[in-house]
Amino acid sequence: MRETAHAVVLPSICAENAPLSIVEAAMLGLPALVHDIGSLSTFGDEIRNKFKYHCDMVSYRATLDALIRHLGQPNRRYDVAEYHPQRYAQRLATVLRLKRSNEQPETTHTGSLVAADGDAFPVV
Repeated sequence: MRETAHAVVLPSICAENAPLSIVEAAMLGLPALVHDIGSLSTFGDEIRNKFKYHCDMVSYRATLDALIRHLGQPNRRYDVAEYHPQRYAQRLATVLRLKRSNEQPETTHTGSLVAADGDAFPVV
């Protein structure tokens, strides 16, 4: 897809819970054109690859113009660090309290999350 696509378009008319397509687009170096509703309007803002439009022609045209200008920038970079698998594992460990709060979760070389009691959980 990366060789032929210039952007990813998410024309959803309903709210989506966690539109990971925005993150996946950024990982491919692509901006995402999204309808400004639900979590599409807030999820992944820190990545800076989203172009949001409202459901009217003026907004849509202005957003397309901004996207075209953005595509003209030769060295576009998007920050997906927040969505790295290890970051997810750290958050999961914190939420599940697998380790004491003053320790950081560890990952093994096999991609497992190691709990304080030594149990290992695969990181997907």
